[in-house]
Amino acid sequence: MNSQNSECKTINSNYITYLLILILISIFGLFAYNRRMDIKLLRLSKAIINNTCLQQSTSVTKYDPIISDQIVRGYHLPEEYAVMLYQILKDTHELFAKHNISYFADGGTMLGAVRHKGIIPHDDDLDIGIMEEDYGKFLSLRAEFEQLGYSFVHLGWTQIRYSKYKEDDGGPLIDVFPYKKVVTPLGIIYANYIWAEVSGKDNVFFYEEDLYPLKKYKFGEIEVYGANNPRPFLSNLYGYNWDKISYIRQPHLEGWLKKQGKTLKHPPQNNSVILNGEMFNPLTTTTKLQNRVK
Repeated sequence: MNSQNSECKTINSNYITYLLILILISIFGLFAYNRRMDIKLLRLSKAIINNTCLQQSTSVTKYDPIISDQIVRGYHLPEEYAVMLYQILKDTHELFAKHNISYFADGGTMLGAVRHKGIIPHDDDLDIGIMEEDYGKFLSLRAEFEQLGYSFVHLGWTQIRYSKYKEDDGGPLIDVFPYKKVVTPLGIIYANYIWAEVSGKDNVFFYEEDLYPLKKYKFGEIEVYGANNPRPFLSNLYGYNWDKISYIRQPHLEGWLKKQGKTLKHPPQNNSVILNGEMFNPLTTTTKLQNRVK
């Protein structure tokens, strides 16, 4: 009997020990993740101070000068795909307005709003940013997005996708990135810290005076919100010749075409081409967008 009690005590003691170890590991893991994020933001702050992230970047995007406008036109998105991109952005814009959620164009969508006044004709996705404190409110709208035929995919950030396409099918989507306010000795910035963590790049941020107040941009037949002064952001992200050079990469379109038994044309060797003339026009469609948000 005493032997059985001793064994029970030993088992209970071991169980408690294992449980404590698991708790400590979980706490350490959470601390380590937060610590990595703090280090990433600290690196970003130091990069700004050391002028490695400049408001007017001196980098130049390499391009293939022999690609003609006619060849570039061959990479324009199909009509059906283009309509779905504009529709998903229109619905998102209206749902955010309905629930008082502030957002702004990010990445290639900001570039398209400034340079093309719409979707870049060969850009196969959309990018927007939301402040970290509003992100939970955005995620709470899942049911309303699902009613419109969309789904959420979480990758560290959140993608709004058409529910009828699986993740591996590609297709039109919006990448929604959380932005974090960071106070640096040179001023307040708003940083896309998730993309910084994933890509290792520290140049996806807005200075507060460049981002606010947000303003509306014409975007095809709709409007989007964007930075008040986006040029420093675009120069940091794409090089100072962002207003003349375009980067071609279409992974989401490629998956979508593959699902239909079609193939994607291979882009130029350097993926970047000089734009001129009509290549600065936005992606246009002949199909009228629907008013779906009630």
